[in-house]
Amino acid sequence: MIRMKKTALVLIALFLCSCIGSLQAQVLFTDNLFQERMGDIKTTVVDSLTREPLAFASVYVVPSKDTTITNFTLTDAKGEAKLDEVPFGSYVFHVEMMGYKPFTKAMYLRGRHADMDTVRLQMDEQFLKAAVVSAAGNPIVVKKDTIEINAASFRVGANAMLKDLLRRMPGMEITEDNQVKFNGERIDRLTVGGRTFFFNDQSMALDNLPAAVVEKIRVIDRESEGTRASGLQDGTREKVLDVGLKKEYEKGWFGNVGLSGGGTLAVEKEDVLRGGGRFLYGANTLAAAYTEKDQVTVIGNARNVDNGSGLNQGIFSATQLGVNANTLRIKGMKATVSANHKYTETESGTRSERTTYQEDGNLSASSDNRGKAYANDLSSFLELKKEEGRFWLNVLSGFRYTEGDNSGSGSAVTSRGGEILNSTDKATHSHSESKAFTLDTDLTFRELFGKKSRSFRLTLEAEYSGNDGQSRESTLLATEQGETSRKLTYGTEGSNLRLTEGIRYTEPLGERWMLSSLAYFTWQRLGNVKDAFEEAGRNDYLSSLTRASSLRQEYELTAQYKTGESGWLTLGGRLTGLLNETYSKSFGIEETTGKEDWNWFLTPSLRFQHTRGNDRVTVSASGYGQQPSPVQMRTALDISNPSRLKAGNIYLKPSSQTSFNADWTRSNREKFATWMVSLGGQIRNKPVTSAQWYDDAGIQYSVPVNTRTPGVSASLSTNYTAALDARKTWTLMLRGSAGYYVSASYQTRSTLPGLDPASFDYATFMAGFWGNAAGDRFYGGASGFEESRTHTLNPSAGISIKRNFDFYSFSIGAGSNGRLARYSLDPRANLNTLDSHIAVRGNCTTKRGFDLETDLSYVFYSGYPAGYGQPEWRWNAQIVKAVGPFSLSVSLHDILNQTRNLTHTITANYEEDTYQLVMGRYILFGVKWNFGKMNTIQSARA
Repeated sequence: MIRMKKTALVLIALFLCSCIGSLQAQVLFTDNLFQERMGDIKTTVVDSLTREPLAFASVYVVPSKDTTITNFTLTDAKGEAKLDEVPFGSYVFHVEMMGYKPFTKAMYLRGRHADMDTVRLQMDEQFLKAAVVSAAGNPIVVKKDTIEINAASFRVGANAMLKDLLRRMPGMEITEDNQVKFNGERIDRLTVGGRTFFFNDQSMALDNLPAAVVEKIRVIDRESEGTRASGLQDGTREKVLDVGLKKEYEKGWFGNVGLSGGGTLAVEKEDVLRGGGRFLYGANTLAAAYTEKDQVTVIGNARNVDNGSGLNQGIFSATQLGVNANTLRIKGMKATVSANHKYTETESGTRSERTTYQEDGNLSASSDNRGKAYANDLSSFLELKKEEGRFWLNVLSGFRYTEGDNSGSGSAVTSRGGEILNSTDKATHSHSESKAFTLDTDLTFRELFGKKSRSFRLTLEAEYSGNDGQSRESTLLATEQGETSRKLTYGTEGSNLRLTEGIRYTEPLGERWMLSSLAYFTWQRLGNVKDAFEEAGRNDYLSSLTRASSLRQEYELTAQYKTGESGWLTLGGRLTGLLNETYSKSFGIEETTGKEDWNWFLTPSLRFQHTRGNDRVTVSASGYGQQPSPVQMRTALDISNPSRLKAGNIYLKPSSQTSFNADWTRSNREKFATWMVSLGGQIRNKPVTSAQWYDDAGIQYSVPVNTRTPGVSASLSTNYTAALDARKTWTLMLRGSAGYYVSASYQTRSTLPGLDPASFDYATFMAGFWGNAAGDRFYGGASGFEESRTHTLNPSAGISIKRNFDFYSFSIGAGSNGRLARYSLDPRANLNTLDSHIAVRGNCTTKRGFDLETDLSYVFYSGYPAGYGQPEWRWNAQIVKAVGPFSLSVSLHDILNQTRNLTHTITANYEEDTYQLVMGRYILFGVKWNFGKMNTIQSARA
């Protein structure tokens, strides 16, 4: 271990030395083909009034008979810039800076050196009136509700994608699920040039759009679509991240093709949760053609290696082909269509340790599982949008087809006090197909009869989904009483049909008052059939049929008062009625529940919004009701895991939830500082939880039930982002949060008799377990169950600092996430854990165009059992060199081979720690070719 640490420190030192040395000395790299026909151009850029040097000004040249930029750079802190390796010829020399009038001059380069002398930029008064600029050379401009970030101010490598560019920008984060956050708030939509890009799949742009084509990143904080259409403030805002392309890419075509190959390094045989000795490959292509009215983007890739979106979930391979097209040719409308096909193969593996707390002795369960999954996924969407004039229209239709095939095997051992109670071995295989159709239509008629803010909104939604499949399972359960083996085949078929219609009318009353009424109706029908077969034929004990029909009525009346220029107070209430009729049939029972049994909920609607200066305050309260799922009401016994059997509950009732939220945001636009504080709370009435017990052999049984006492949760979070200098090169981000949760479940203090799958009779079981339809035996304690209250506190804190230099940048951060939990039935159980990390990310660009990037983190844990929560060093690095239209790369992942994937789970009566299979250490060699307008050699010849 000491030797490994010394090796890690030596490798880190070598990398840092290479970055620093490359900044101070040239790396010998010659190009005999162009060397004699190329020269350099230098200049100095200053403010015309103050004569102060301007940093981060854009300096570039464009061939006289073309529109494509061939050479580009930024001025340094002294205002100096130099364009290297410019082919001889006639050019237009450009200097641009936000807040200044652009400078252009025709020139002809015929020698090895050209000096454009000092360029004095003049301020653009009209631009400054429309924007708040804190200092000359500021890479960030704030305009009302839009923040523009100049992409040219942040250096990235030749192979960098949009994700890599965003990571360098102040306030930007990329989450593990490939979603973007800005100043701690999640981005709702990601668009390109103001147009929809693969709808809600942000990863398509993050992983495939080259950073080289991006000119600006716009973060738009705007009112929701409903508010913009009707004028009625609904208390929600939409955050949009729009990717603005460089001028030369807004027309024409461009793209690239990349190939990579490598492999994982061999690992020790006992390390079963780490891939080793595998050949790795990657191939990707992007082709885009844009005009003023049309945009078409085609993305294709194939790989069997993680793309850097976080810890890989197993070992997988995937192929994907996607097309996204936009057009403005329909008058007044934006039309978008996309289609995406993806095929994946995933190899998974887990090792888990579970501790279940019981009064007569805790139970320990160890399990190991391996599996393979194959999936085909085809989806397509069509969107029509009209958001101008008195008639607004939004139509979104979609189709999705999914086919999956899964196989797996696993084993588990349950013990108490070191004595084995049972062991399980199982093997499974399943195949399934599903399809879904959706249609959402939103029509809004505005300014009815010529009166401002009077609107009528009609929403129509339809959804159909169907699925069917087959599965086989083979299990062997061993207890002190002997062994039980079973081989089963299941056939399943399900369907879901939902129709929704909503009507909202808004009437202005005077200058400040608005009255709005809403009627919402939803009809839904679900069906699920599960047939079980053994070698002897159909097994009626394990077969079931469930059909559920539900109706939902919602009526809302709200009054809104405008308290000021940008303040609103909304008061009202919503009445919700739920009717859930369920028909269940299995061996020994056939029953219909919920017939003509309406459940009504009255929830308040309170909302206060106020914006004054740099402060924005929002306070709201709302609620809704929810139906139980048909699977939770299935009457047949689920024995897919023979050591953990489940039965449904046909007497489940709908649940409801009331929420409270208060948010305060202060934004200092001049200093690019944002402070957000959010307080939230929820009360859940009749939430569905599980009633669990064990038999003498350690077999677990569970049944879903409604809790009598409500569930309560509260959370407090804060996020602070600020620039530490006038040019926004230093940025600081602080975060902190705490969540407190109280939930209920039902347990037994000692063992109870189990259920025999071979003779299980649902009606007899429920008579003793549940009692009458209201559950008198269960809630009265006659069946041996007690309510267990779980109290959980989740504190979290973090800090990160980013610095953007001329030729290199870095970020450093640290954070901790804690979990503190207590059970009311066993307050002695110690469930406290703490996960902490320290991370550094850096990149640099040499004078000869070598891009070096690395990230290093140390993750350590506290409170985990033996064999789990070992500390980890995670180190990755990449080197990229652009050579004409090509870029060559070498990528190293998990250099120290220590990365693991650990999850910690706390439920009503147990805690579980799980390690998942990961790729491990690997190396990749890659080459990428740019074509179209991204090919600089072709542009230079033009």
